[in-house]
Amino acid sequence: MNSYTRIMQAIELKPETIPAAPQVLAWAARIARVPVRRYVTEAEAMVESLLTSYWRFQYDLLLVGADNSVEAEALGATLEYPEDDYPYVIGRLGFNDLASLHLPEPTKAGRIPVILKACALLRQQVKNQVPVVGKVTGPMTIAGQLLGLEQLLYLIIDAPAKFQEILAFTARVSTLQGQALLAAGAHGLVLIEPAGSPVVLPAAAFHSYLVPLLDSIFSAYAAAGACIRWLQITGPVGKILPYLQEIPVNLVGLDYVVSPLEAMQLLPGICFIGNVKPYLFVSGPEEKIREEVQALTQLPGQQLILSSGCELPLDARPEYVTAFMAAKRQ
Repeated sequence: MNSYTRIMQAIELKPETIPAAPQVLAWAARIARVPVRRYVTEAEAMVESLLTSYWRFQYDLLLVGADNSVEAEALGATLEYPEDDYPYVIGRLGFNDLASLHLPEPTKAGRIPVILKACALLRQQVKNQVPVVGKVTGPMTIAGQLLGLEQLLYLIIDAPAKFQEILAFTARVSTLQGQALLAAGAHGLVLIEPAGSPVVLPAAAFHSYLVPLLDSIFSAYAAAGACIRWLQITGPVGKILPYLQEIPVNLVGLDYVVSPLEAMQLLPGICFIGNVKPYLFVSGPEEKIREEVQALTQLPGQQLILSSGCELPLDARPEYVTAFMAAKRQ
C-alpha cells in the first residue's frame, strides 16, 4: 500500500494503518542544507528540499508552500527576507489602498508562480505514490498580513460592513490560489488560518464572518477536484469545531492544546491530523515523542493522521523526526 492510499483511507475513516505526516515545509531546507531564502523564492530549491526530507524520513504526505505572507506580498505588501528564516511583512497597506486592489493572477503575481512550479515538479516526481498538498493562506490571515491584525479586528466593531468586504476579497484570493495549485497538480489543499483561532477571533465572529466564506472556498476546491480538503487553525479550537460541519472539509488540523477525544466528540465523522507538540521536535526527548505517538495510536474511532500540531519549527532536530516516524511503526 502506498502513502496516497493510506492517507485517503484515513480520510475516509477506513484505515488499515495509521498514516504519519509531520507538517514539513521550510524545515526541509535545513535538511537539504539550502538557505530558507532560496527555498521560499526558487521552485527548484523548494522541490530539492522537500524531496530530500521526504526520502530521508519516509512520511506519508508532501506539503508544498512557503510562508503565510505569499498572498499578501502578491497584493502589494512589502516583505523583509532574512537569509535563513521565513520572510515577514515590513510594509502593510492602508485602508485607502484597498479600493485599488485587484485579484492577483496566480501565474504572474509575486512568488505564487514559484509555488505553482514547485507543485507541478513535485507531482511529476511522486505521481500518485504520495499525496501532494498545496498550502493556501486563509482570508482572515491574508487580511491581517495586509492591514495588521489589530487594525483589522477594530473593524468588527467600528465598521463591520467594511470588515466583511475585506474578507470577501481575500477569500477570493484564497480560492484562486487553491484552484491554481490544483491545476498545477496538487491532489489536495490545506488552508492555514491562524488568525481564525478563538484566541484571535471570537467564536461568534468566526461563525458569522468566516464560516460562510470557508464554505464557499472549500466548495470551490471540491468542485476543482481536491480530494484532500484540510483546514488548519491553531490554538484551542474546541469552541469552533462544531461549526466546521457547515464547511465541506474532510481533514481538520488539531493543535497540541486540543484533546483529540474531545475533538472527535465535537466533530464526529471527520478525520483529524495532529497533534504532537511541535516544540518536542526541537527539545525532545525521544521518549516523550514516543509516548505521545503511542497515546494517539491507541485512541478509539480511527479518526486520526499522526502529525505535529502545526508546521515543524525551523529549528526542529532530525533525530526527533526520526523518533516520531519510528514510534509510528512500532
